[in-house]
Amino acid sequence: MKITSISLKKGKEDSVLRRHPWIFSGAIYNIEKTKIEEGEIVKVLNAKGAFLALGHWQKSSIAVRIISF
Repeated sequence: MKITSISLKKGKEDSVLRRHPWIFSGAIYNIEKTKIEEGEIVKVLNAKGAFLALGHWQKSSIAVRIISF
């Protein structure tokens, strides 16, 4: 099973690096695929493509809830 990657905008990784458990939709730069299912596990990357965390996707202002750093 391939995990969908989500890239953050430059500078928006700071809260993840401080271990904040939420990623807001406005911080997302790119989503690897066009349709993500509610609750799907996603890989969170910084603007340069480095791994930051795993989380689950939600269609709301809190787009990703981190489950592992």
